[in-house]
Amino acid sequence: MKRPDLWLLIVALLMVLVTLDAWRPPQEQMTAKLYIGTVGFYQREIHPITSHFIRCHYNPTCSHYSVQAVERFGIGKGLFLTTKRLISCNRSVPMGTVDAVPAR
Repeated sequence: MKRPDLWLLIVALLMVLVTLDAWRPPQEQMTAKLYIGTVGFYQREIHPITSHFIRCHYNPTCSHYSVQAVERFGIGKGLFLTTKRLISCNRSVPMGTVDAVPAR
């Protein structure tokens, strides 16, 4: 990289913009819309391929849970709840365990 200071400035600016966007209502957050679109791509294009060897223990699946959480709470709390759920997933969780997004 010829100008690392320029790249650091760009990254810092993006981080500030994402942080400011997270303070907006969930339905107005551009980062939430981008994230939901990315997860939708995963659900349509990648999940059908990986579903033969990767199974979700929870109902709804982790990707559906994540979209619901981000739609309801916004990108910050939605990703926090998604991370908590992913960390809790292990072999001791029975297949089909119901774990809905909290109401508030």
